[in-house]
Amino acid sequence: GGWLLPSPPPVFEEGRAMEVLVQREQRAEGVRRVRVTALGPSHMVLVLQDPAGRVEEWSLASAVGVDGHRRGSEGVVFTFFTGGAVESRNEWKFWLDIRGHLPVNASVYGHYLDFS
Repeated sequence: GGWLLPSPPPVFEEGRAMEVLVQREQRAEGVRRVRVTALGPSHMVLVLQDPAGRVEEWSLASAVGVDGHRRGSEGVVFTFFTGGAVESRNEWKFWLDIRGHLPVNASVYGHYLDFS
């Protein structure tokens, strides 16, 4: 079970939006680089599902590498970005090198914090 607390509906200010831009380029034989630029709030998350291990390299946490971050048989990775001012639009850039042409499931989302 859960708890529901009575409250007024949220007020969304203008300009509170998120945009995700994706560019693809061919790298070595059978490897493509996917460049992602997320424009949005100060807190954003990448959820990556790669059970076959097709993501070979990335620009996130390079000291550990992709394999050090995969969890469980589903190969799910959660990467959290925080930066910039809460009231400004922030930019998060990263890339993934993916072997083969099959898709890798990925989702980028963000949330705004209200400290007023």
